[in-house]
Amino acid sequence: MRYLPAHRLGVVPEPLTIVHKASDPSRAQVFAALARIRARHRDGWYRRSWIAGRKFDSTLLVEEAAAAHYAGANGRAAALVLKAFASYPLRPGLVSLLARRSWRQRRSS
Repeated sequence: MRYLPAHRLGVVPEPLTIVHKASDPSRAQVFAALARIRARHRDGWYRRSWIAGRKFDSTLLVEEAAAAHYAGANGRAAALVLKAFASYPLRPGLVSLLARRSWRQRRSS
């Protein structure tokens, strides 16, 4: 987030690294990390523009929703997704992401 305002990003077609993880972090760990990110970077995104700030808020709320979902707190996850949608309804891919996750959840049930 500190790099983006001063530099351009590029996209490469191949993966540059592969990460193997033993387990998912706890919901509390994710929420604490997101709170630190929010406290440190939110004002900067809103200084760039109101839209950039809303996108930032929406992104963190989606991450919180995912953590809640994987912890089995589906009601909390749904509330966070709605809040993310309200923060930035034009977020590309949010509706399709939700549809894919919902479809996967139904198929595994």
